[in-house]
Amino acid sequence: IEQRAWLQQILGKYEQSAEDFKHLIQFFPENVSYISGRGLTSLLHGNYRSALEDWNRAMDLDESPPVYCCRALTYRRLDKVEQANKDISQAIKLAQEQYQEAPNEHRNTCNLGLYYVIVRKLDKAKFFYQEVLMRSVSISTLRDAIDDLARLLIILPDHPHTAEMKGFLESALSLRRIKL
Repeated sequence: IEQRAWLQQILGKYEQSAEDFKHLIQFFPENVSYISGRGLTSLLHGNYRSALEDWNRAMDLDESPPVYCCRALTYRRLDKVEQANKDISQAIKLAQEQYQEAPNEHRNTCNLGLYYVIVRKLDKAKFFYQEVLMRSVSISTLRDAIDDLARLLIILPDHPHTAEMKGFLESALSLRRIKL
């Protein structure tokens, strides 16, 4: 069911994805990944109140940078700018701390790039994306970073620099595949 829930989300079948995550949460009510999955599905589908409930529940279980980021995006869609800014700042702070402790954790480094795209600090976003490219990040991690930017374009379609940064990473992915 878990794989189907994520696949349904990727395919834009948000109602089916939310239903699958609902069943998973019934069996595993403390699983942050399932709660976050449903929250992201709701956010992508435009069910912001439902998404916010899931982000708050996930936050009770694990105050992680991705949860802060997604809740910030939800607040932004609800026009709660102050809360959005507070949460994205917290996501950056926590991710920066993780980066200092474990700079080779490429997923976190990609997340920092995403967070800086969100706050429109393109120079910092490029720094973190270039950092992972110089460290030969795996193709799957690079693909995940591209998917995150694609989701950001769904949530905030007119957000500046998102498409540009997505194109930059897609070019890097194409070059990496050519070398293989």
